[in-house]
Amino acid sequence: MCGIAGILTISKENYNFHKILKEISHPIRRRGPDNYGAWSDGRIIGMAHQRLSVIDLSSFSNQPMISKTKNFVISYNGEIYNYLDLKKELLKNGVKFFTTSDTEVLINACEYWGVEKTLNKIEGMFSFALWNNEQKKLYLARDRIGEKPLYWSKQGKHFYFGSQV
Repeated sequence: MCGIAGILTISKENYNFHKILKEISHPIRRRGPDNYGAWSDGRIIGMAHQRLSVIDLSSFSNQPMISKTKNFVISYNGEIYNYLDLKKELLKNGVKFFTTSDTEVLINACEYWGVEKTLNKIEGMFSFALWNNEQKKLYLARDRIGEKPLYWSKQGKHFYFGSQV
């Protein structure tokens, strides 16, 4: 079981996002002993991920994961059951993969088909935060049943999200 955490802000202040991410991701440390990762654009968004390696054990599948085009960044918790079928479909359309992880399939699917179509295609238990650099847009999603938790809170100019309160 992995854990995700993050912050989106409209404040004009300069923040040490990595320090903030360490603090807000403290509650998710127990959710994944294999890796802690953090990413920030340095201005308005930061994401953290605590990893429990299951499908692809390599460090290339650590998160937050950045897409090949650098347009998308994802922090994801869960399992996409049909990721191999989706991967085959994406490969037929020329999408290249560097890992065997369902995370890379998910981020490539969002980039290739768009978030809404990808959500209609995927089957599994999941929650994720996906940042679109080009549009400066954050997507938060979880599986239809809500098996994987996703909480959020708006506090002043800050929007926080994560696997735990």
